[in-house]
Amino acid sequence: MRLIAEGKEAVELIKNSESLISGKLKKISIYTTQGRLFVELDVELPYSNLISAALIQLRDVVEYSFYYHVRTSFYNIEDYIFSVDGEYIYLSLDPVNGSRGEPDENDNDFVLARDMAIYKINDT
Repeated sequence: MRLIAEGKEAVELIKNSESLISGKLKKISIYTTQGRLFVELDVELPYSNLISAALIQLRDVVEYSFYYHVRTSFYNIEDYIFSVDGEYIYLSLDPVNGSRGEPDENDNDFVLARDMAIYKINDT
């Protein structure tokens, strides 16, 4: 794995140049280290010019929620919201108001964190 961007650079990369639309979430990892909660999203990005496989690491997580049921596929990214408000980074992979909406308390599959990084996963 190779670090591509972190902090504000990672935010700008997702907001401005690397879309998650039509990506595939391969794995979710949730863990703590040294009192900090991390959520990592392992994603394939078939339409990206820069990263075909990435690890989105959300750091200092404040809140998260993911739901799965066998009747749905795991996990095509059809829509998402990515926003920054003050010190918080918000990512929802199932927003109720679509990608043009604002974060909503009824969004699904979301992470609220204070920091993030993006790593390129080595192509094999």
